[in-house]
Amino acid sequence: MSQEINPDMFKRRHSSLIIYVSGLFLYGQLTYAAPLQDGQDAPPVKFDSRALSHYLDGDLYMLQGDYRKAAASYEMALRFDTTSATIYLGLAEALLNDGRPKMSFKAAERAQKLEPEDPRVYQFLARNAMARNDNSAAIDYLDKWALYAPESVDPLFKKAAIFIGLKRFEEAVDTYLIIYDKDPTQRHVLERAGEISLSLGDLERAYQTYQRLSKALPEDGAVARTFAEIILRSERHEEALKVFEWLVETGNATATTRLQLAWLYRRLDRLSDSQAVLSSLLDDGQRQWDVLSMAGQVASQLDDYSQLAAVSQLMIETYPDSVGGYTGLAIAKAFTKDEDGAISILEEALPRFKKNIDANYLLGNLYHSTKRYDDAVQHLLIALRQRPTARYIQKLLASAWSGAAKYQESDSLYEELLQSAEEDPVILNNYAYSLAERPEVSKKQLKYAKALSRKSIKHVKDSSSFLDTYGWIYYRLGNYRKAKKYIAASLAIDEANATVLEHMAKVYENLGKPADAQEFYIKAAQQREDKKNQAIGVKNE
Repeated sequence: MSQEINPDMFKRRHSSLIIYVSGLFLYGQLTYAAPLQDGQDAPPVKFDSRALSHYLDGDLYMLQGDYRKAAASYEMALRFDTTSATIYLGLAEALLNDGRPKMSFKAAERAQKLEPEDPRVYQFLARNAMARNDNSAAIDYLDKWALYAPESVDPLFKKAAIFIGLKRFEEAVDTYLIIYDKDPTQRHVLERAGEISLSLGDLERAYQTYQRLSKALPEDGAVARTFAEIILRSERHEEALKVFEWLVETGNATATTRLQLAWLYRRLDRLSDSQAVLSSLLDDGQRQWDVLSMAGQVASQLDDYSQLAAVSQLMIETYPDSVGGYTGLAIAKAFTKDEDGAISILEEALPRFKKNIDANYLLGNLYHSTKRYDDAVQHLLIALRQRPTARYIQKLLASAWSGAAKYQESDSLYEELLQSAEEDPVILNNYAYSLAERPEVSKKQLKYAKALSRKSIKHVKDSSSFLDTYGWIYYRLGNYRKAKKYIAASLAIDEANATVLEHMAKVYENLGKPADAQEFYIKAAQQREDKKNQAIGVKNE
């Protein structure tokens, strides 16, 4: 069948035609009359022009979408020329489009045998394998395509797509990186590789990918922000700090970026720098919970209780249904000696947070410190019901029960605590002091208290309160000289504790030194007056 060839249509198949025509000359039916002798010219190449005619017919049918007739034409061409890989590839293409992938594969294999280093052959074989859902074979063929067309990244893109379809994401990432190595203009593959790595939680691959991307796009703020987060999450803190600071300096930082920088400064113990960043966020009107919460935490770490109070007030105004602002403000007042103010805040807020652990524990602690032991017990029990194994609540509850003269409950809880932590110095000291403070206590109980206290001192040798406990037990045992020794050691560490000063006064009374006793009573009274005036001053500010 012979048809006129439309030049435009011909151009669409130009590469196949040119390759085929070349193939006819290079791989066509070459015939020689006899072996060449020295000095003899080679005879002219002979080929059958009918193969070309049928091949072109096949191409036209392909353009028209009539794949069955195209296959028939290519097969007819092969009757006259079985040495052309191009004709076999044309036949393979027609068969594949006609829904006959297995026959298509056999034709492509013939092309491969004829042209084992032709990248076009492996390109088609890969596509055929994918059509047959043979992904393993497709990957092998794509590797061959890449081998024989080293300048092309197309086989790598197709290979990456297969890996993603198979959920072999790490191999997809590796393939994207190879693409970038071949062609550094393909920056988007680095972003894709980074996105996949992040979705997998593979921080190391994400770091390596974005490190290269940030070098390729050094002024890109979006890339830098993502890279900074990856560095931060992979705990390369010093490296992350440089990127975060660059983002702030160049105006590429978002509010989230600045908050991350504040967190990083805090993590690196640069609390003042962290507070400066957080203050700038607050000045800009940022009232997100994360900003306020971290600002409060940093202020507390810096003992900046005026800032803690200010931040906590903002939390109450912005998030009135959250207990954090109220507990923060109460802590700020408590640490500035305004315990009554702290209690008032929590008493007012607690009806809205009846079962909140932190609020009940904090209020119980404040009641305990102001010697309102029955109130303390009430709130500590509420907190303990919510967190039954919390040792810090149990310790304070045992002390509150002791202060409320409920010794049976106190001793039972202390003994229970010692069973699970017999070497805990705080439990040892507090239990010993509880026994030593009671109006009526047996000598046997005092000896037990002494043994407990001695253990606590072995663990913590320079604690003012532990030494005072040990000295006070000697006082209750009637050994006033030993009592003086340990209470004096306690005062050497903390000379401003009113309770310890009173203990020393009583020791001197029993040693028959009233003048010395009076001196210490005066010092104790002065310390209490100073504390009271300090609290009043805070209230008036």
